[in-house]
Amino acid sequence: MKTYANPADKTNFLQSLMHMIKGNLGTGILAMPASFSHCGLVGASIGLPILCLIAAYCVHLLVRSSQHLENKMKWSHLEYAELAKGSFKTGPPWIRPYSGLMCKLVDSILVICQMGICCVYLVFIVDNVTSILATYNITVTKNYLFLAILPVALLLAYIRTLKRLAIASACANMLQAAGLAIVVEYLLRDMPSQPKVEYFKPASEIALGFGSAMFAFEGISVVLPIYTRMKRQEQMGGLMGLINLSYTFLLFLYMLIGVLGYLRFGSLVEGSITLNLPKQPLYDIVRAIFTVSLFLSYPLQFYVPNEIIWGYVSSKFMIEPVPELSPQKPRSQETQAALALTKRAKRHARYEYYCRTILVLLTFVLAVSVPKLNLMMDFFGSISGTALSITLPPLIHLVAFWEDTSGRSRVLMVIMDSVLILFGLVASANGSYFSLMEIIKSFSNDPHSHHHAATMPTNMFANATTTLSPLTTH
Repeated sequence: MKTYANPADKTNFLQSLMHMIKGNLGTGILAMPASFSHCGLVGASIGLPILCLIAAYCVHLLVRSSQHLENKMKWSHLEYAELAKGSFKTGPPWIRPYSGLMCKLVDSILVICQMGICCVYLVFIVDNVTSILATYNITVTKNYLFLAILPVALLLAYIRTLKRLAIASACANMLQAAGLAIVVEYLLRDMPSQPKVEYFKPASEIALGFGSAMFAFEGISVVLPIYTRMKRQEQMGGLMGLINLSYTFLLFLYMLIGVLGYLRFGSLVEGSITLNLPKQPLYDIVRAIFTVSLFLSYPLQFYVPNEIIWGYVSSKFMIEPVPELSPQKPRSQETQAALALTKRAKRHARYEYYCRTILVLLTFVLAVSVPKLNLMMDFFGSISGTALSITLPPLIHLVAFWEDTSGRSRVLMVIMDSVLILFGLVASANGSYFSLMEIIKSFSNDPHSHHHAATMPTNMFANATTTLSPLTTH
């Protein structure tokens, strides 16, 4: 459990609202038209608000569970994995031995999800740079572009504090807002009088569209850190609380871009709406804006998996605090202790940079070498993102409140939480199955699959959604 003793670190309601929106608003909004293409205009218009409602309700469950354990056990500032561990540790006796395993499971899911987002960001960046260069008849091999951006990604990943990363986040927010404004203006211009859209789609496509839409709301990992840093934590819930307002605003933006993009391009919509923009200087600027915005967001997405992995690795290189020496001890001993601490601190920092370097290189290797990265991300994303957003919150809530409820209240809680858990498991299995089928189909039937995969970077991973190759050509 972490502590935040400094009141200056606390955020007000507006600041917390901005953090919540930014935590959810990533490349997923650029892929909303593709999600509508998967589900159909009416199907997506009905399904997206339902998914938003489910996602928001699961966030409420997570916050209530945190509040309950903080009051019951006098714990404070629980992160997602710590909350899962704490709920199992205080749950029914037979489930308590699995608390440590649950903590590691949640950490593993978070790492998979966030590393996947980093990979998708890299592919998105390279593909949009390639598109910009193509406008001016400049051809550069994508592998060379990956090598070109590697030093910049490493420098950004070496930023170790969230306070410094906040500058990059603020710049990314402003760039993204400007880019979205230009995209909306373009979508509204020359809208076809008779759009070529379908109202509903087959179940297999809807399953993929569900994953795309669900991961646009996959900012649940930032909820608890935001909650713990709020000056007035009671503003988190409630009818006009932080959760409801942020998710209502997100739903409005996703519906706006999704509907306009699908009406404008129909079945020709790409996995990222930026790839549908004309190859003109103005829209090259838009592509550049989103490219820079995602590049600045890369270290923020990288921060979570690095913190988790380094937390496990650093146990071997732990810096032991040097106890204060009494005034009676010679000054030379204090100097020696300070020098020893400095050496250990430098060694600790050096090993952390090694860890960050290895993780950055891993994201680049995956982005470059996996031929069907976008489909692989769909497969792993349908497991990790749905687990974080839908399956785990009701499970944690059920276990956390089990010992403190009885009678009808317990029955009602079991029914509601079990329905959500079952829904999450079925949705995850469905998305995984159809994603796996598309992976197999694309490898066996498409001789140019490698090239196509590289041009379709944004997937349903946590704000990074994709359109699968066999479904974008109908």
